[in-house]
Amino acid sequence: TTCINHHAHPLPLNLEVKIGQIFHDMDTDKNFFISTTEISLFFGVYDLDNLDGSKAVSIDLNEFKQGWDYGDSDAQKEHIFQQMDSNKNGALTEIDLITVFATADKNTNGVLDFGEFDSYMRTVIYNNV
Repeated sequence: TTCINHHAHPLPLNLEVKIGQIFHDMDTDKNFFISTTEISLFFGVYDLDNLDGSKAVSIDLNEFKQGWDYGDSDAQKEHIFQQMDSNKNGALTEIDLITVFATADKNTNGVLDFGEFDSYMRTVIYNNV
């Protein structure tokens, strides 16, 4: 089945559900907003060779593929990783996560609401997947 989003483009229902699940998983304090701290915590567990947090976060593609568990193919996971790797150095670092956050935070209030997150995920992360 499909649904129609704000832009009148049909999207598979599973994308809507997937984006909702990712938001829910990132929103660790369940206040319906995502902070930079929550994004760092969410992706911190992907950094398999730094689980104690003793080093700066650096997530390579293989770590990302292992951690990202939302039903995406390996090709989709690689695309998502490339979209998030803003400086194209082959690793997701704190700089990339801050860049993702700043790009998604359209009203610059320091938190992402679901509308901002949904828009970012549809237009940046899941574009051309």
